[in-house]
Amino acid sequence: MIAAQERQTPSLPQRGPERSTKPRRKPAKRLAQVSRLKACSLLLLGFLLCTTLVYCQAQIALVGFRLQALEKSIDRLRAENQLLETNLESLVAPDRLEAIAKKQLGMVYPSSAAGEIVLPPANQVEAAKQEENKGRRGWLEELLQFLAAHLGQRGA
Repeated sequence: MIAAQERQTPSLPQRGPERSTKPRRKPAKRLAQVSRLKACSLLLLGFLLCTTLVYCQAQIALVGFRLQALEKSIDRLRAENQLLETNLESLVAPDRLEAIAKKQLGMVYPSSAAGEIVLPPANQVEAAKQEENKGRRGWLEELLQFLAAHLGQRGA
């Protein structure tokens, strides 16, 4: 048998960490980039501040318009309230109430005999009481009717 011999390859020389092949920037270029970045940042900040200022002014104008509309509404409601109060005063004036009492309700001033009480006839009083109680039944009547109805059903 023939044994295979190992081949040995010559090893490569080892190098240190690889360095980038990019050239280093000069400090002046770096300083110019930083100053440009600062200028852009300040410009952006100024734009944002101006935009905020314009927005705030627009909101102030909007609130002013709403305030004017509400003041007009308040003035209109005050005038309407004054008109209603005037109407109320005329409606509850004693002369007007007296006229309504005489014309619509048929009321009259009492006779010259002070302290005289005029009662309606007795049959009118009874008729008025019956009209009031018409349709109303006492609890005892309802109980009796209920019992009669239920006991009548069982017995039948």
